[in-house]
Amino acid sequence: MLLGPRVSRRARSAVLVLVLLLGAVVLTSCSRVPKDATKEDFCTAGEKFSALQKVPFSEGQKAVDRLADIGTPKDIDDSARDGFTELIDRMNDSDDAADFIRRTRTMTDDERKHLLALDTYIQGTCSDRLPATASRSAFCAPGKDIPALNKATYEAARTTVASLMQVGTPNDIPAGARLATIELIDRMNASKDADDFAEATRTMNDAERSHYKALVAYARKTC
Repeated sequence: MLLGPRVSRRARSAVLVLVLLLGAVVLTSCSRVPKDATKEDFCTAGEKFSALQKVPFSEGQKAVDRLADIGTPKDIDDSARDGFTELIDRMNDSDDAADFIRRTRTMTDDERKHLLALDTYIQGTCSDRLPATASRSAFCAPGKDIPALNKATYEAARTTVASLMQVGTPNDIPAGARLATIELIDRMNASKDADDFAEATRTMNDAERSHYKALVAYARKTC
């Protein structure tokens, strides 16, 4: 029995903002992109844009302008914010979709890191798979066990993950740590037994390991 849904329409749509954007001209200067967007407006604008991938450029441009006008929430980290403004710059400098793809393929290492940070922020912030209004005490009831989860029995780990799925995360949790909670639930969902879960944990990719470290750090600090 799964602990939670495998697919999040909002999370999937938000990520598409990063990887399936149409090249377009953005009239708003990146230096003027607001820094006080609400999370709801930020995520909704991203969803609306991702739904316009197959429409004429003119409609895509309007959606991009809206995304730039809304800007980013105030709690976004500097690296993710850079990823957002650099993305707008690439779109602004692109003549068409093919040109945008070419520019994306030739990003610098720093630009790739910034884009990954933005991806992490969007997935963690815009996912509606978990409640995002848990109190710290409610989160810490299961969350206190996160740092030692790799040493717990499979049943104990499963109970902790099930509780996290029900409780959710506090509003102030970093996006990477929230995303790690979702990824942790996914690994447990996909595991039939202790061996499966151990293997899924052992084979986490670098991004997943980074997210999980952020979650452990948050749990230790908060709980």
